[in-house]
Amino acid sequence: MSIFKNLLDLGLSKKEANVYLAILESGESDLSEIAKVAKIPRTSCYGIVEDLIAKNYVTFYVKRKKKYYLAEEPEKILKSLKDKYSLAEAVLPQLKALSSKNGVKPKIRFYDGEKGVKQILNEIIGESKNFLAITSVDDAYKIIESFEDFIQRRIERSLRVKLLTNYSSLSLKLKEKDAEELRETRFVPERFHFKSANFIFGDKVAIVSLKKNLLGIIIEDEDISETFRMYFEAIWSCR
Repeated sequence: MSIFKNLLDLGLSKKEANVYLAILESGESDLSEIAKVAKIPRTSCYGIVEDLIAKNYVTFYVKRKKKYYLAEEPEKILKSLKDKYSLAEAVLPQLKALSSKNGVKPKIRFYDGEKGVKQILNEIIGESKNFLAITSVDDAYKIIESFEDFIQRRIERSLRVKLLTNYSSLSLKLKEKDAEELRETRFVPERFHFKSANFIFGDKVAIVSLKKNLLGIIIEDEDISETFRMYFEAIWSCR
């Protein structure tokens, strides 16, 4: 089996696989060299390279105000895939239990990197409904670059949120602004520390792993979202 076919099986598109192999062949190269080896226009190459960066297949450095790209170490790619597998494995028991009730399989979508997480946050806003959130505010601000923008857009859309979070100086400051920022915040015991950002909105549940290599998942299913909503309300009522 060819390397190209293997990359497609790992979830890359044909264009992404082509550009990734061009980067491997070129070594540390600028965008023009990569486009030349991949035999595609430079303008098309840029977007594909950015997608590969978001998926942790490619990295870059800047030298004399110019970007140079190189392939990530295989071990890092493997870790990213393992993290994605672990995330799916964590929710699998609930998916199997709920889907067996009605025979309808839930829709599941995976997202990689900051660009992927931004798509998740955009979808939450696009739902145009109040929602529930469980996360470490400190980690979300630190790791998700678009998190503050997400909060501002939520407020502009007049979307209310119930937030369960860890107690910290930052989360305490947020709570003080709950009324003006359309939020209701409650704290969980200090012994609990959330390692993912979790959102329940409409018939969907979004889970974003708060690690350096960002990845997320959206599960679209009425029963699953309702179950997560019950979990949330059970914790909420105890605080």
